[in-house]
Amino acid sequence: MTGKMIKYELKQMRPVLLISFIALFFVTIVGFMVGVLPILIFGGKNIGTGIWSTVMTGISFLAYAFILLVIAIGMDIFIGFRFYKSMYSSKGYFTHTLPLKTNELILGKTIPAILVQILVDLMVIISAVIIFLGYYVAKEGLENAIYNVTSLIQIFAGRYFHTGFGIILAAIILGIFAVIKTVSVTFILLLCASLGQLFNSYRILMVVVSFIAINRIIAAVEWFINAVVMEGVKADFYRRGTGTMINLIFVAIINIILLIVSYMLNYYIISEKLNLE
Repeated sequence: MTGKMIKYELKQMRPVLLISFIALFFVTIVGFMVGVLPILIFGGKNIGTGIWSTVMTGISFLAYAFILLVIAIGMDIFIGFRFYKSMYSSKGYFTHTLPLKTNELILGKTIPAILVQILVDLMVIISAVIIFLGYYVAKEGLENAIYNVTSLIQIFAGRYFHTGFGIILAAIILGIFAVIKTVSVTFILLLCASLGQLFNSYRILMVVVSFIAINRIIAAVEWFINAVVMEGVKADFYRRGTGTMINLIFVAIINIILLIVSYMLNYYIISEKLNLE
């Protein structure tokens, strides 16, 4: 039954996922035409050196980054609002009559949200790589770009780890961290929807307030951990790089704890504190 709910939720989210793909596709095309194509046509050495060109390029990239941010935030809003409406509004009466245990209900709603979030994140990453890597190659030339990127990879690998597998290990850690962070944020988002339904009025507002407050607290904790770790290794160039990886590991552990706590609180609220509209 949980599998059927997951399929149903994915089907319901498909239009939004398609809209996100179309939006990112057109944003990437426009960004490429504005930021990369003129350099390819006129040459990287002959364009972008004047103040006006520099300002326009900067504005274009800021606008592009802003649009990506809006898409990411919009997806968070959609997922949180959909979870709230399907669980705690009048539609929630139907949802809670389904022959599902509380944990099956939570996972049936959460897993599709996580999958959609990951897909959108991947689309954003691919779009950003196309634009920024395209700009870099157009500006510096293919040979110079390959040489510089290779040099950066060698520096990165040498800085973070002292083995030939440094870059691979770093990429694996970063990938795992990104997935854990996405899962944690999704669980927290759904928790905030559950916290909002505890109130008798201004429920949507309390969902937003809860999400902002919890994320500010998490950001403060992550900042503190980063400050402590980097303070301990600031005197050594190589250790600073390793310190960054250690910091990511600590933050990943915190996010794992957060998703577990969020799951448990969601379970408790749905089981014991359900307050449907």
